Amino acid sequence: LVLLHESRQLAAWLTCNVRQKMKRSPRYLLLPRWIRVFSWIFLFIGAPGCITTLFGLIFNFTFPVFIFGLRSVGPLRTPVTFVIGATFALLAYASFALLWGRKDGRQAGLAAGYLGLVICALVSFATFASGGFYIPLEPVLQIPFIWKLHKLKGRWEEEPNQPPEPTAPSGRGSS
Repeated sequence: LVLLHESRQLAAWLTCNVRQKMKRSPRYLLLPRWIRVFSWIFLFIGAPGCITTLFGLIFNFTFPVFIFGLRSVGPLRTPVTFVIGATFALLAYASFALLWGRKDGRQAGLAAGYLGLVICALVSFATFASGGFYIPLEPVLQIPFIWKLHKLKGRWEEEPNQPPEPTAPSGRGSS
């Protein structure tokens, strides 16, 4: 009973601590709400997607995985699946870095955005070359995401947790 009470206190403390740290992060506050929402979605989808792909590679089971139009339905020991797993890992890390306001979060987000655009373009061209037709909708959000991250360059790279530099006395009140 005491252990259950302590674990609830620990969970409440962790939840409160994470919320406080995220609210205090100036970099997190630079992100528009829609980027925060999609970052949470990709964090919760990307991490399990990466782990599922890794277990599929190790234990050789079949599981359908797909992202940005790239699909793998057969065994997970294929090059396409490796690319999908690496994409999931990059998306999960970029989401984590953006949400927690890490200094490399902007660069990770840009890498994930550009990789998504490249994958969408390659899948579209490959589908068109094989006689099919595919227009991805992901760039509708990826392009504004990349554009916003480019706009945040100067403010994101500032050190947010540095104490303010001391200023010289203004001279008021001194004789």
